[in-house]
Amino acid sequence: MHQLKFNASTQYSRQHWFNAAIISFTWLSVFIGTVTYDSKQQLKRGTEENRYFGIELSSQLIQILDYSNIALPMFTSLFIALNAAFSPSSKFTALYHQALFVEAEIHKVRTRTGDYSPHAANPAAKTLTGKDGGDADNGGEKRVRAVKNPRTLFAERIDAVWTDLAASEVRQESLGKPKNVELVDLNQTLKVQQHPSLFEEGGVLLNRNAYQTRREVLERFSYEVEDDGLKVLSTQDYVDLRVQPYEDIFAKRAQALCARQQLFQFAIFILTSASTFLGGTAKIQWIPVALALGAVFSSISAYQELDSRLERTNIAIVSLRKLLIWWHGLSVIEKRIPTNKTALINTMENIIQAEAGSVLTKEAGSGGDQGGGGGEGGGDDKGGANK
Repeated sequence: MHQLKFNASTQYSRQHWFNAAIISFTWLSVFIGTVTYDSKQQLKRGTEENRYFGIELSSQLIQILDYSNIALPMFTSLFIALNAAFSPSSKFTALYHQALFVEAEIHKVRTRTGDYSPHAANPAAKTLTGKDGGDADNGGEKRVRAVKNPRTLFAERIDAVWTDLAASEVRQESLGKPKNVELVDLNQTLKVQQHPSLFEEGGVLLNRNAYQTRREVLERFSYEVEDDGLKVLSTQDYVDLRVQPYEDIFAKRAQALCARQQLFQFAIFILTSASTFLGGTAKIQWIPVALALGAVFSSISAYQELDSRLERTNIAIVSLRKLLIWWHGLSVIEKRIPTNKTALINTMENIIQAEAGSVLTKEAGSGGDQGGGGGEGGGDDKGGANK
């Protein structure tokens, strides 16, 4: 998992720099072209002080600008070609989604759910009778096919991940290995904050003595959870280590994406208005620069897929809240039922993968409908990986 995420991060950085270079050189081409035209017009007018932005105009400067007008589109074409040749976007998508799949399988193994549960109904474990297994009525001996060991099943699924990657564009890339990956520290300690209202003491938070009282109550209903990354997880451990942290992660991500989207929309509006204003002045030659700068913000917004990412994140937040409401509504006995445990974990993992844009297929008998339907919807088939 760490190796997949390390290589996904490498491809994401490469994708980021290629797109940043393409957008920057495209805008510079428009800007330098406008400066060149304006400078030549000023030289033709023969004003007493031939200065442009405080720089003295000369034939050498005009020649440099002319060469820049030739070089910048060439650099833009070069980075477009490199981006198409290395295709970091599709490689990042394949690596990142497979990393999420492996991470989901690890948590299913550690919680002993799904196909890794000792209660899982495995079709391969049915009793054979008759010609192959003997007939009990005729004194034949019954034979039962061995159920796969969870370690064997997990190894097969990880092997399938590498097989899928080998069939994708990743096969044209050398996969790096993070330093000291064998010595990676899996230990982590998380502080879990439970809401007092779950214990019918939420009224304390309404006390107007305010701050100190509230802090004391919240501190009393918080505890630390230690995880070595290997031990078997109980259902409550899974909620503490996996579900609740993602509630904060998704909320912060939605706020950041919304702020970025609104900032870009505001910049585009201002630049469009500025181009209209320039049209009514003597600086009409700068209209293409303002429009090109607006196109830069529009391109960045489209490249970062802010609209679809914000939509997926909001869907994930709603699904996660529904899942937690369902879970907290169960009694202590109901939380120990294997089907409810499986529904919780399968739905949570589906929510995480759907938020990342993976294409999900609903697992038979996963009970995802009980937990808020996080595995349905919210997926974007662009660059997704079927699980």
